[in-house]
Amino acid sequence: MGKYSDTISGFLLFLFALWVCYLSKGLFLWGADGPGDGLFPFLAGVTLGLFGLTLSVKGFLKPKKPKELWADTLAWKLFSYIGSLIAYGLLFPWLGSLLATFFFFLFICKVAEKFSWRTSFVFSGLSTCLFFLTFNVLLRVQLPMGLLKPLLISWGF
Repeated sequence: MGKYSDTISGFLLFLFALWVCYLSKGLFLWGADGPGDGLFPFLAGVTLGLFGLTLSVKGFLKPKKPKELWADTLAWKLFSYIGSLIAYGLLFPWLGSLLATFFFFLFICKVAEKFSWRTSFVFSGLSTCLFFLTFNVLLRVQLPMGLLKPLLISWGF
């Protein structure tokens, strides 16, 4: 891998995101009844595009020394992410969307990315709040409440 691999991969991700946004605009984005079929793919394309641009610019401005893909730390991160995604999918119905999302981000922050406990809790809490506001409040999607069902029902959700 070259020293500008982040620049190239970020640019390719950005091009893919543009394609996703273009295709999703052909679907129904939003109407009087709320979100349509194309809203989630469009938002995913916008998000991927922002990540791609950020990665590309960062890689161009500050090239890094190439690392071996199967180095111990990269392999550990890869398996941490894969394992946490599998656990997230398995625990999502039982724990509920909020607790599963919180613990997913907490695990990623603390174990895979090695953030401090404080940063991990703050990031996980804010991400879970954003997840809740997006799906439960804005999009009105019914996701599993799991263990928090009595509390959420008493609050009117």
